[in-house]
Amino acid sequence: MGTQSKRIARRERQRRKRLRRWLVGGTIGGAVVGLIVLVTLASFQPAQGESVPIEGANHAPIGELPARVGAEPPTSGTHYGRPAEAGFYDEPVEDGYLIHNLEHGYVIIWYNCDGIDQTACEGLKDGVRRVIATFRDAKVIGVPRDGMEATIALTSWGRIDRLEWFDEARVRSFIRANLGRAPEPDAP
Repeated sequence: MGTQSKRIARRERQRRKRLRRWLVGGTIGGAVVGLIVLVTLASFQPAQGESVPIEGANHAPIGELPARVGAEPPTSGTHYGRPAEAGFYDEPVEDGYLIHNLEHGYVIIWYNCDGIDQTACEGLKDGVRRVIATFRDAKVIGVPRDGMEATIALTSWGRIDRLEWFDEARVRSFIRANLGRAPEPDAP
């Protein structure tokens, strides 16, 4: 192989190397731009559910909540100075703790087994647990609420959506749209 052929072969290797770098860099750059676009679009996603007037955000001593007159279940209002832990509950939790969670950007899935049989109730609970598990470390709580008109109520700060049956896609959509939309979204 002559000197000129070696030079041509070397230039060809260098050209392919540059092309590979451009392709890899372009792919990474495109992925970054795509991610930025997705995050930006998600931040402009409108809140879901019915808008409910804000009932304030004052703190009250534990055990001394004033009588409520607003949305049922609550979406805002006077609350305790301490929130509940995220996760699923089999027993009711006092509104004062849960309203504090809403102020911190949580979404609460309130479920009501009144009027459904034990099997349907267990299925409902399993669905709520499954959704909470998929959102892992997100600020989501599932808690029973006897006496609600609906089987499921989804709440976030100043928003509510009532469902007659468990619709997993609708629950997930509400969570994605409303999570963190609150006066203190960065609080734990």
